[in-house]
Amino acid sequence: MIESIRIVLADLPHLAADMLERVIAGHRDMVVVARLQSSTALLQAARTTAPDVVIMGIDEPELPARCLDLFAENTAVTVLGVQRRHGVAHLCQLRPHHRELGEMAPEDLVSEIRNAAHASPFGKWRAIRPSQQ
Repeated sequence: MIESIRIVLADLPHLAADMLERVIAGHRDMVVVARLQSSTALLQAARTTAPDVVIMGIDEPELPARCLDLFAENTAVTVLGVQRRHGVAHLCQLRPHHRELGEMAPEDLVSEIRNAAHASPFGKWRAIRPSQQ
């Protein structure tokens, strides 16, 4: 049996977190292991849940300081940041890799979660196809 991709949702607007939880629940290879109202408890939650991917609300496209602490303890975790005001997704990995993903439909985000969970933090980026508007 294949292990599920372990996901932490942090500091997302309530409706966005609900939508993501429903979308993720529809995929047997993924599981939300924690849902945090803010990112202040992110480091502790990551220690106890060992996530592969953290999806968090961010204000700016830059790497949030909490991510640096997270990367210091878990070099394999990937952060998918979703800008609260613009709905634009950003992918961050150690060393630091950062790439703007643009606006994404839920199924595009599911694809990117899979890519992020299976990519080496030292590997190349995988291309994604944003939804057609």
